[in-house]
Amino acid sequence: MTSNGDAPTGSGERNKQLREFYEAAYAKGADVAFSNWNATEADAVVASSIDWVGKRVLDVGCGVGRLSRLLRDAGADSVVGIDYAEEAIQQAKAQNEDVSIAFHCVDVFDFSPDSSFDAVVTLGTMEHMDDPERFLSHICGCLSPTGRIVVTCPHFLNIRGFIWMALSRLFEVPMSLSDLHFIHPWDMARWASGTGMKVTSLSSLDESRGSGDRLIEDFETRLPNALRDAGFDTGNVDLFMSYLRKVVTFADADDRLSFHGATALYVLEREVAA
Repeated sequence: MTSNGDAPTGSGERNKQLREFYEAAYAKGADVAFSNWNATEADAVVASSIDWVGKRVLDVGCGVGRLSRLLRDAGADSVVGIDYAEEAIQQAKAQNEDVSIAFHCVDVFDFSPDSSFDAVVTLGTMEHMDDPERFLSHICGCLSPTGRIVVTCPHFLNIRGFIWMALSRLFEVPMSLSDLHFIHPWDMARWASGTGMKVTSLSSLDESRGSGDRLIEDFETRLPNALRDAGFDTGNVDLFMSYLRKVVTFADADDRLSFHGATALYVLEREVAA
């Protein structure tokens, strides 16, 4: 299992079409297929985002189970990882020796747990869902009355984000064919409120990818691909990248400029604990 325009409700056709992409990606190897796999800071930040000790955790879009194992190391009593990519779940099971971690190949909307969870964690999934609001509402239904949700998704209050939002809003250039939504803090706050939750913490990470060296590395590949996907000429990409390198160098050297990282981490709790 694992952004812009109106999409069908439910799992939806667009999201279902991503299964083949993820099956192939995991078969190739997550470290090869996903550009941010090794460089992301998310695992460590998520592990310290709340107190996991003694908690029963649901990991939605668990992939090969890396985070599930990390949360057990952080003290979680048990972890259930779900993903709709069969290849990912097979690899997760093959790498797992912990009887307190269980992996299941299932679409999140078809998942009906026997009991509620103390925490739900979902990293980099919401932007790929046809209906992120319905997705959030559904995973809220898996929580205990005092449970919390930890979410990460791409963040756009940075150089990378300002460029993508301009390209998307003005010229309908997609960030990628799998990112269906650009999610902003005001979106998350609205969706959370609609499910009786509230955002109690917002932080960002992957600063270099948002406004630094890894932004340049990412754009050198992603920008030409996105322009081609949108049917635009790519002849001026080198000229733009030259300008962007100067912007990043200046921003890095001038401490008066401050931007958010490329990934947002949200912690959600119920408005009033039952």
